[in-house]
Amino acid sequence: IVFYRTIREHLHTGAALFSLLLLTISPFAVFYSQEIRMYGLLFLLSCLCMNTVMRMAKRPEAGPFSVFMIFAGAALYTHYYAGILVAGLLVFYAWERINDGAGKRRTASEILYCGIGLAILFFPWLGMFQRHLATGAMGGVHAQSHLSDIGHLAMDCVMSFAGGQVPWAPWERIHLFTARPWQMGSFGWLVFFTLLLFAFVRGIRTLRSSAPLFRLCISALGTGFILTLAHLALRGRFYP
Repeated sequence: IVFYRTIREHLHTGAALFSLLLLTISPFAVFYSQEIRMYGLLFLLSCLCMNTVMRMAKRPEAGPFSVFMIFAGAALYTHYYAGILVAGLLVFYAWERINDGAGKRRTASEILYCGIGLAILFFPWLGMFQRHLATGAMGGVHAQSHLSDIGHLAMDCVMSFAGGQVPWAPWERIHLFTARPWQMGSFGWLVFFTLLLFAFVRGIRTLRSSAPLFRLCISALGTGFILTLAHLALRGRFYP
């Protein structure tokens, strides 16, 4: 519901319903929605953070700031990786404020206050976070992958979203996709690329009518990519 409302506030109903369809059949979303762990809550809080930061960019007042910090702080306590999204959303906020003519100094001060608020909220757990980061405990069994794994993990991510490479993917059972992407089969590849092409073309055309939503996607993805590379450069290994 929150995901739909977030999209619907900035795009038309058809785009929101199509986005909801992609979420509904996503093997990632289906799998993690059935795990009694933190992932469902993390997705909910992430959607609330995105919804709130877009409102905050339109009305930079104390109310939206406080609500965003509460959701972002809860997301950070739910999963460390929420920090990547929160950082990307703050980049988006700065982008929006500068475009609105707020000025770089004022925008920087607003982000600084927000960062201080989040640091205060997260302070009780900061020592444990540093310990987990230093010992490589973040990421569980998936922690500490090598640079050579990036291509493989990227393919896993794309194929898993399409239902292709994970044994729990629902489409596996009707043999549209097999265990490995190069064994998918002609019909499976045709379905995959047709959906991908349609989503890409339709998405680009739709996002042109909602520049803020487009900038939010670019900010979140770009920040995550930069932070991953920075972490990789410092440690030589990374958390997928």
